[in-house]
Amino acid sequence: MPIRAAALVALLAAAGCSGSARPAPSRPRVDATGPIISATPKPSGSPGSTAPGGAEGARSEAAETPCPLVSAQAVTAAFGARIAAQTTGTSGPNAQFCQIRLANSNLGPGISLRLTRLSPASAASFAAGRRAALAHGAVAVAGVGQSAYYTPSAHNLQYLSGTTTGALQVQSSTPGTLAAVGGRVQANLVALARSAVGNQ
Repeated sequence: MPIRAAALVALLAAAGCSGSARPAPSRPRVDATGPIISATPKPSGSPGSTAPGGAEGARSEAAETPCPLVSAQAVTAAFGARIAAQTTGTSGPNAQFCQIRLANSNLGPGISLRLTRLSPASAASFAAGRRAALAHGAVAVAGVGQSAYYTPSAHNLQYLSGTTTGALQVQSSTPGTLAAVGGRVQANLVALARSAVGNQ
C-alpha cells in the first residue's frame, strides 16, 4: 500500500512537471515579439520627421546667389535665354565677378558670360586701355556709360561709368561659333552693358 501511494505521487509529479514545461517555450516568444513590434515605429518615425526639415535646409543653403552685376531678366532679354547656372564672387579687393552659363541663346548652344566690375577705378587707366584697344581692332561703342569699346577678337565689351569700370565677355564651348555671329554678340553685350550700368 505505501509502495502504491509512493508510485502514484511520483506519477502525478511527473505529469505536473511535463505540464509546466509545455507553456515555457511559448512565453518567451510572446515577450520577445512584443517589444520588437512596438519599437519598430519609433526609429522610423523620428528620423522621418527630422530628415525632410534637414533636406529642405540644405536645398535653401545651396540655392544660387543672384548676380549682383546684372539681373536674370536683363540676361534673358539680351540673349534670349534663361540662366542654367552661375557663380559669383570677388577677384580682388574692389572687383566683383559673375560667371553665367546659359541654357541656350540667340547665339546658339554652349554659351557662357563672364562679367566683372571694378569700383572705384581709375578713369585714366581706362582711357589708356581704350586707346590701346582701338589701335588694335576694337571699336568705340556709344550709349554705354561715359565711354565704352568692344573688342571683336575677344568678344569683350568694356565700359566706364563714373568711378566704375566693367567688362562683359561672351564665351563659347564651340570654337569659331562666335566669329560667325560677331554682330549679334556685340549687340547682345551692348544691351547687357546698358543694364549693368543702370544696376550699379
